[in-house]
Amino acid sequence: MTAEDDFDEFVRARWSATARLAYALTLDHQKAEDLAQDAFTKLWFHWRKLRTGSPEAYLRKIVTSTFLSGRRRRWHGEHPTDTPPESTVDAGTTQVEERLALREAMARLTPRQRAAVYLRYAERPEPADPAVPVRLRIKRRQVRRRATAAAISAAAVTAVVVVASSALGSLRSAEPGVATSSSTAPTPALQTQHLDFKYTPLPSPWSDEPAFTTQPDSLKYAPAFYVARGSIPNESWAVASYIRSGCLVVTDEGPAKAFGGADACFTENWQPGQLAQYRAVPADVPNLSSPMHLTLVMGAVAADARQVRVTAGGKTYDTDAVGTPNSSRLRFFALVIDAADVTSVTPLTATGQQAPAPRGR
Repeated sequence: MTAEDDFDEFVRARWSATARLAYALTLDHQKAEDLAQDAFTKLWFHWRKLRTGSPEAYLRKIVTSTFLSGRRRRWHGEHPTDTPPESTVDAGTTQVEERLALREAMARLTPRQRAAVYLRYAERPEPADPAVPVRLRIKRRQVRRRATAAAISAAAVTAVVVVASSALGSLRSAEPGVATSSSTAPTPALQTQHLDFKYTPLPSPWSDEPAFTTQPDSLKYAPAFYVARGSIPNESWAVASYIRSGCLVVTDEGPAKAFGGADACFTENWQPGQLAQYRAVPADVPNLSSPMHLTLVMGAVAADARQVRVTAGGKTYDTDAVGTPNSSRLRFFALVIDAADVTSVTPLTATGQQAPAPRGR
């Protein structure tokens, strides 16, 4: 049995227990699934040396440490979807009050007590094969690592060339009979934006404005390009597409803490006829005199689209479907809406008609 097959079997065997532990910590089904998938993904990169030892104990440690670090910097697990994850009910109903009372009661319990209550009363359908979404996360992380390694390699080569050129210049200036200039040529800066790939621009709207142009983020995300920017009370925000796998990330412009540095990738899991994938991220804006239900909606549509229409809270919001060098198949969009629940996301062509689903894979 290969290491990959062995790992997939381990995921299937330990998924239920790991998901229950994650739920006991997060008190949220979707965050629990994200936390469990993230823990298995991290475990994979140590699997070859752990598979013959005690991977269960190491996995529990990863779940706990990932949860605690997420609490410090705000959890932002991935959740791209083309439909709202849960049905909603009108505020003020008995069902809402009961759910809030249950959450408050659960929150007062210790993690061990919450886990016991969940195991006794809650039911949660499991994925048909939990190893599949974990394998997709591993693939995306490997793509990021390769992009980071390529960028670091490019920067290292540039640094070596600069140092070698400087050393060679010093040797030549010491040689007899070699004339040297009294002025020193400027030293080239390190290349931190990894843009050594060819692309054909899509029709407008189009953005090739580089984002993340300083280290270490330039090594982590490059090549990255702005998709949208704006502001909310107390801060500004910006969203950029990065590397080649159809991913979006909230940048760190200004304070930019309301959306927690959320990111999501949209190249996988497109169903036949699916028009859009998106992620809705509620804002956490402290110290406001009156509460605001601000939500960042970011996602991807087909390259044929020119605009995206978002319906939420009985309102309609239009924004550009922006092409970037990161994808010839997808366009990206991002906007902040004054609503909590997204009803629909519809891509539109230049003539205002509904755009088709993305072509190919």
